Amino acid sequence: MNSQPPGQPESRVWFVDIAKGIAISLMVLGHVLGGLTIRGFFREPGPASDIRGWLYTFHMATFMFLSGLFLDASLVKGFSRFLLGRLGRLYYPSVIWGAINILCANLFWQFTNGHMGYRVLVGLLYDPTSYSWFLMTLLELSILYSLLRVWAPPGGIFVISGLGYLLILRLDMPVVTHLFWWAIWISLGSFLSHWVRTCAKLPLAVTAASCLVFAAVSAGGYRYLVSPDARNAILTAAGIGTVLCISSVIDRMGSLRVARKMLLHAGRRSLEIYLLHSVAWVLARIILINLLHVTNSTLLLVLLVAAGVVMPIAVADCAERLNCSWLFSLNLTRFSKIGQAQEVHA
Repeated sequence: MNSQPPGQPESRVWFVDIAKGIAISLMVLGHVLGGLTIRGFFREPGPASDIRGWLYTFHMATFMFLSGLFLDASLVKGFSRFLLGRLGRLYYPSVIWGAINILCANLFWQFTNGHMGYRVLVGLLYDPTSYSWFLMTLLELSILYSLLRVWAPPGGIFVISGLGYLLILRLDMPVVTHLFWWAIWISLGSFLSHWVRTCAKLPLAVTAASCLVFAAVSAGGYRYLVSPDARNAILTAAGIGTVLCISSVIDRMGSLRVARKMLLHAGRRSLEIYLLHSVAWVLARIILINLLHVTNSTLLLVLLVAAGVVMPIAVADCAERLNCSWLFSLNLTRFSKIGQAQEVHA
């Protein structure tokens, strides 16, 4: 999701938005593949489950890495303003839209993949493994990073995260293990922030060649070296590298301007896509299968992924035109004395 504070377009790095657009589209693809597999449209095991498993090795880790790129820049404004921004941008939509998604899943369980129950609603308030796990995990890790950053550089926090994960891995502490695993990628993004911006300016041929290498390691390693449920840092890093290189190529190739424009828009709306995609593609699935009787698995896959990306973007664009952006995030600093004082002195 968008980790950069709103209202500062001049500081945007365009290929990062493109990378967000790619990652969020892959997330929707993975979820649609899983839903259609459960419904019997794809075999398991099979190519669909292999693609889905491969995507899961890196698509959300890419978001964590990209969020880490701007952490230090966000902290420059002070911890209070940083915290308020995170609460309005991450905690608020995580709780509100997590609850809406869970209620919809329970009320219309006959059209979804199962009844979730209502006890999971409580976990939305604090649990980094809850329904809205990514936003809650990003919030908690951002706060922890800001506290550690007082005395440790980004590289030190990355080392702490990696060692912590290895030490906790053998213990039965799933939540702590979860946090350490994702802390690796957000701290790595912060540590490599300057390097990533520099590499984006490398010659196009070098970037394209690097993309092929990263993709071969990521896809080949998943296919031949790793069990489907295993976490492998090398494959995850290779997947992140693949997305970054593809984004840089798309950003600089004039012949791909249409793809660039579409992915930029999806990247800027990645938060809204994350929040709304489940409702969007499930609603589209009900219409296509139950009303229009579409049964071709490939056609369903294409249409449902498109629905999961395009419909949330349309809703978000409409909300912005109607001055209803508060549906998805709050600018809490506007209503605080701290925020007002800093705005006056800025």
